Amino acid sequence: MGRRASEIAPWHAAMAADIYVLAKALNFEPNVHQKRLFNAAMRAKYGQASPFIAVKSGQGTGKTAGSCVLALWLLLRRYAAMGVLSAPTMKQCTDVWLTEMRRILAKADPILRKIVEITNTQLYLFGEKGWGIKTCAATRPENFQGRHEEGMYIIFEEASGIPREIFETAKGTLTNEDKLFVAIGNPNTRDCSLFDCFNSLRNMWQCLTFNAEESPKTAWFDPDRNRLLAEEYGRDSDVYRVRVLGEFPHVDPNCVISSDDVEAAFDRSKFNAALRATSDKQIGMDLARFGGDENVIFARQGLAVVDKWWMSRVDPNLAVDRAFRMQGELNWRDDAAQFVVDAGGMGQGVMQRFYTGGKRLHEFHNNGTATKTQQYHNKITEAYFHLGKILKDRKASLMPDNTLIHQLSNRRYYTNPKNGKLVLESKDEYLKRFEDSPDRAEALALCFYPHAVGTGSVSFGDRPVVASPGERLWRR
Repeated sequence: MGRRASEIAPWHAAMAADIYVLAKALNFEPNVHQKRLFNAAMRAKYGQASPFIAVKSGQGTGKTAGSCVLALWLLLRRYAAMGVLSAPTMKQCTDVWLTEMRRILAKADPILRKIVEITNTQLYLFGEKGWGIKTCAATRPENFQGRHEEGMYIIFEEASGIPREIFETAKGTLTNEDKLFVAIGNPNTRDCSLFDCFNSLRNMWQCLTFNAEESPKTAWFDPDRNRLLAEEYGRDSDVYRVRVLGEFPHVDPNCVISSDDVEAAFDRSKFNAALRATSDKQIGMDLARFGGDENVIFARQGLAVVDKWWMSRVDPNLAVDRAFRMQGELNWRDDAAQFVVDAGGMGQGVMQRFYTGGKRLHEFHNNGTATKTQQYHNKITEAYFHLGKILKDRKASLMPDNTLIHQLSNRRYYTNPKNGKLVLESKDEYLKRFEDSPDRAEALALCFYPHAVGTGSVSFGDRPVVASPGERLWRR
């Protein structure tokens, strides 16, 4: 902290090292949620955990006050440290966050009140504008570009309302060794970067959940609010989940599958029951058409996934080789194992390998005709909704994978206004919202596709007899 450290107080060293010493100087008694945040931040600062902290919170947990104390502690740890506080609107930064900071400082030790200056949009220490907190609305990536100061940190308030491109730009500015990035907010939607932090990016983030059922009664929060919401909406409702439990909604209105349903399928105690559900042995494959896409294979027996594999930037023929080896390792005979392969954009040379290898093959085309033609626009929509029902009914057993959660639970659908059919968004539409292609989700949907046997063509000789264009079922 340099020369200025000695001007703060005799206890400045302890205050800079331990956030709870600062809290005492602020006359701030942290609750159970705020302690979790403080502990996560100290673990990060002392190199014991990730510097990226994500918090999903119910209402009434004191998350804003906690982030204010944390922001001050980060400033006091280093001379000329700079923090950036951002939220979806400037009003949330100034009228909510800075107002809460003023309220906290009003009760603080007089020395702390003397060294902290708060303007309409910023906070400074000792009047030095290069040492403090700047606020900005999370509306343009440019607001975060060009910031690479030492001792820099970022706090996102109401993080579920901040666009993904802003998240990525902000993360890119944190190049300093002692960085910290805190994203905190109510989990209002699943289509946001905060949701990604708890799912596909979970390995990168310290993930905390603030459940308002654990919040004590204070002057600004009455726990009886929780009871009233439970009576009005039900404890399992999305309203109660978001506003009290600090959990994401079960499913966004326009998404097919809930992440809760996917995570429930990761419980391997259900494996044996799912394995015995049917006698089906099926391998679903999504083959890469472009360099960055993944070749993905899932194998299931009954309703249990028993093997999986994926790899990007490899020739699809290598994926076919791997699928054949997987079948052999599982000891599945050719006449017992059904391959369902996304054949769109694949040359017939790739598909022919299944036929010459004596495999039972269903060539799957996403835009092919669904079995339930009055209900689904195409085959991939039908396959996805079928998988969604199995997961919702808690019948399937899957192998844990955070990326799979993300891809399955963020795929949207809509209803065709002309004919009322359900339509799954295309891969291109999905890619406009996310950087990754939903290859794993599609391969899993094909793995569970129920209409492979009895559709397409049936051959009892050496050549397949085509019943519909591009769709064949091979039997030796």
